[in-house]
Amino acid sequence: MPANITEDTTPQPSSTKFEHSPPYAVKIVELVPAPWTDPAVTQKTRERFEAMGHYPSTLKKEIPGFIMNRFQAAIMFEAFYRVGEGVVSIADVDRAMAEGISQRWSLIGPIGDHILEQRRGLLPEAKLAERQRWRDKRLMALAQHKKWANENIE
Repeated sequence: MPANITEDTTPQPSSTKFEHSPPYAVKIVELVPAPWTDPAVTQKTRERFEAMGHYPSTLKKEIPGFIMNRFQAAIMFEAFYRVGEGVVSIADVDRAMAEGISQRWSLIGPIGDHILEQRRGLLPEAKLAERQRWRDKRLMALAQHKKWANENIE
């Protein structure tokens, strides 16, 4: 339900939150405060979700659909378009996502990954090298975990 649906009926602060499925495994929670929501209420909501082990992401304004769904839709559109053009198979799209982009993005997100890969002055050189080492160590740990999980979990 969009937060603005309560504009004429709710005098108190209101906002919308969206948990992704399954919430016990996907810990991101999107918070969308209404324009009239007191920032302290939004901050307290963030703190409560963090205390429960979730990772809140606050949108600065409401848009149709939630941000993660919009990201997913853009990726899915491109994937289906390229499959439809005969550029790539469904299996190879899934492989490219599962074994490539999603591994890097699961650690630092697409913008953080872009900064590390493009090196365009967005981070000081010393910080860039430190952040790349941090990412690479985690990528190796993720690869080891995936290998173990594929061998040991049915």
